[in-house]
Amino acid sequence: MNAAQQAFKKWQDSHKVNLRVYTDEQMFELGYNMREDEIEQLLMKIEKMEKDYKKLHRDITKLKKEKQ
Repeated sequence: MNAAQQAFKKWQDSHKVNLRVYTDEQMFELGYNMREDEIEQLLMKIEKMEKDYKKLHRDITKLKKEKQ
């Protein structure tokens, strides 16, 4: 099996086609859960950014004090 065939096999194994039919309720639940996951990820990013900001603010304040 050459490299192209191996790459295709790897791609094929990772991309399955889902032919399942969902009810409206199931689609709503899937979308709602995806939204919850997205919100959780965004909150984690915001918390990290706040920590980074506080650290940078401390460092800047410290540098300003040292400069004076």
